[in-house]
Amino acid sequence: MARAALSTSAVVDLALQVLDEGGPEALTLSAVSGRAGVTTPSLYKHVRHLADLRALVSARVLNDIADQAGRAVLGRSADEAIRAFMTAWRRYAQHHPHRYSAVLQSPD
Repeated sequence: MARAALSTSAVVDLALQVLDEGGPEALTLSAVSGRAGVTTPSLYKHVRHLADLRALVSARVLNDIADQAGRAVLGRSADEAIRAFMTAWRRYAQHHPHRYSAVLQSPD
């Protein structure tokens, strides 16, 4: 990735790639900066620290889940909507287990 293309959103995209390949333990600033082709201090223009990056990743994952669940319930109501919502949520967790496990369960 070219330095000019590096943004907070791009850093989160790279973090998700690291997460998908190596799981939550693999998510480090060093791993993300290596994937971006920059030094770790270059990331500090876009994220404050690892906890900040983890919070941004968590927010992105929850937004992705919400988008998929929202599409799943569109036009449905009552029990059918609840079933579609839960199915979409479960499907996301099954397809992206590392992303799902990286969602922050409680604030630092």
